[in-house]
Amino acid sequence: MSETPTSFQDFNTLVSKEGVKTEGTWYHGTSSGLISSIQKQGLKGSGDQALNKRTAQTMNAIAENSGGVAGSTETEFQEPVFLTQSKEIAYFWAAQKTHSRNVYFNNNETPVLFEVTLPEDKADQVKPDVGGAAMLIGPANDYINFLKKKYDENGIDFDQLNPSPTDRMAYINFLGMAYSTKDIDADYVKVLEAE
Repeated sequence: MSETPTSFQDFNTLVSKEGVKTEGTWYHGTSSGLISSIQKQGLKGSGDQALNKRTAQTMNAIAENSGGVAGSTETEFQEPVFLTQSKEIAYFWAAQKTHSRNVYFNNNETPVLFEVTLPEDKADQVKPDVGGAAMLIGPANDYINFLKKKYDENGIDFDQLNPSPTDRMAYINFLGMAYSTKDIDADYVKVLEAE
């Protein structure tokens, strides 16, 4: 994974034993190949149509080669717009998205961040991403390992943090995982330049 630019390293300024502070500004990490589209159309759930199509084609090819029926397990699923309160966390996801796009399209894209500032009347469309529970229950994955390292670097024992399913805000506070239930207009997003 690419090194987080210094100007995006904010985790240590936001984290405490209560989790990662939320200040009302959100970040979305993605790949440079999507900048133009996002600047025109805003952030859309399941917005990377080119990658979605390519992934579906790959899954169909795998199904055919393994004796399955192409498209037999394919369903349309609209993902929300994923957000986080930390530039550093958003950069982690940007690097993941960039890697996927570069594998499929070989475009030498780079990770980019978008800052999202919603007006007060739209702030409630950001919700805790309780899907993060699967990351805690399953085997160790890159994101949980990344978070553990960031907490450890700040002298906080991540294993003691237990985002209970009954406290939905824990998924934002401790895992830095949120999403918007609606698409986000281009007026509310701006690309951030790494310094």
